[in-house]
Amino acid sequence: MQEVELISFRLNGKDVSVDAPEEADLLYVLLNDLKVNGPKLGCGRAQCGSCTVLLDGEAIRSCVTPTKAAEGLEVTTLEGLTTDGRPSRLQQAFIDEQAA
Repeated sequence: MQEVELISFRLNGKDVSVDAPEEADLLYVLLNDLKVNGPKLGCGRAQCGSCTVLLDGEAIRSCVTPTKAAEGLEVTTLEGLTTDGRPSRLQQAFIDEQAA
């Protein structure tokens, strides 16, 4: 049986804590437990970039990053890039180009 651990970090500027199995990748915790929709499962091997998030400002592939790596750090997803409820330049570019 996998051990579950309480992991705390900031997600898009808000403090969160989640019980996650030791081996859980950050992507799955973001999608399933924290209901964040920005990062997506693509290849599952850190090659396509669909799962990219910022971890303390550095781009990482969340599909291969253990959730424990986020302990005490800031995780920023696409949703965290808005300013005053308006899309960031990056988000607006995705909207304008109808990109996934």
